Amino acid sequence: MQYKKITNLQVCGGGDGIRTQKPVLDFINYYRALVILWVVSGHTMIWGRDTIYASNFYFFTGATYLFVFISGFLFQYLSHKYDYLTYIKKKLTNVIMPFIIITIPVALAYTFSDPNISTYCDGAPKLFRFLICFLQGSIINQPMWYMGMITVFFLLAPLFIKIQKNKMILIAVTFCSIIYTLKTNRLPVPFPELDTGIANIVLTNIIFYIKQFLYFASAYLIGMLSCYLIEEYGEIIKSKAKPIFYILLTCFSFDFIFHIYFLKLSFLNVSLQKIIESLLLLFFFIAFEREIKNNKIIDKTLNFLADYSFGIFFVHSLFLNIIYCKTIYMPLAFGVPEFVHYNTLKAFLFCTGLYFSVLFLSVFYLWLMKKILKLLRIKNTRMFIGV
Repeated sequence: MQYKKITNLQVCGGGDGIRTQKPVLDFINYYRALVILWVVSGHTMIWGRDTIYASNFYFFTGATYLFVFISGFLFQYLSHKYDYLTYIKKKLTNVIMPFIIITIPVALAYTFSDPNISTYCDGAPKLFRFLICFLQGSIINQPMWYMGMITVFFLLAPLFIKIQKNKMILIAVTFCSIIYTLKTNRLPVPFPELDTGIANIVLTNIIFYIKQFLYFASAYLIGMLSCYLIEEYGEIIKSKAKPIFYILLTCFSFDFIFHIYFLKLSFLNVSLQKIIESLLLLFFFIAFEREIKNNKIIDKTLNFLADYSFGIFFVHSLFLNIIYCKTIYMPLAFGVPEFVHYNTLKAFLFCTGLYFSVLFLSVFYLWLMKKILKLLRIKNTRMFIGV
């Protein structure tokens, strides 16, 4: 029996910054939209205590794993016209430049802020503070640690191209990477002592990025392998997508209950859950792609969020800091009201309101900046704001 290729599935909008004639998939666009909502919820919806806290923590955090899964999927999907120099140029323009443009003014604001409201580099010379803030973006915008880690993936693109050319090697490397992820923890962002010097701080962060790369490599490789299987067996996978989704949903539910009630959670040590979740969402959107496409409101909303997803990732933490701390100079952990740590309706309503406020402010800011940049006749707005 011959299986039709992925191009016979419904496709449209989205992309990974590389222009090709190959269309981009609707279900991946929907996936991107949901994941950015999940990322924001992971920074806003952690409330309660004991079982409630553990449930929220387990369910909402760790959406970065899903983002990396999408990156791997799209890397494989667009690999047919891969050229390293073109690839790196696109990543510099559409990923690294928005990070630099957004980080510099915030780093300057932090550098010249009142030391009493600063939380890192207090008392250090201003040039030192600026360099540390810029080099370690997560000091002032917590999700920015992702930029250092994903840069490792960009630099190792030739290696991934070689891996994907031999599917047995791809399967073997993916399996080994999954084992590594299951046996290790995702690390917290490091904040090395300032008196160790800039060189040591930079080295500490580079080691951190490499370790994070090793942890998240399984997500990237699972995404690549999933894309390959869908390309090869598109029609049969689409016909079996619903039963596979329900099987994965059952596995996810059992894993969730087991971890919450029988295991003590460690810091973001929810690796198996995220591996299941990455495939669960993939098969959900493949299975219900047509239904979503036929609902114009949901389709347009998800496509809009997918287009804005990278920009939201860049700026949502800044708005969260403003709301929490009334300043952009403090990390997320500071300024959380005490009542958020209790199982109350007030805590739930506060975090829900916080979630929608951060999401709205992020989207509105990006939409407004995009309008302004277009008025200035700047065509590639993505280079400035990620959108």
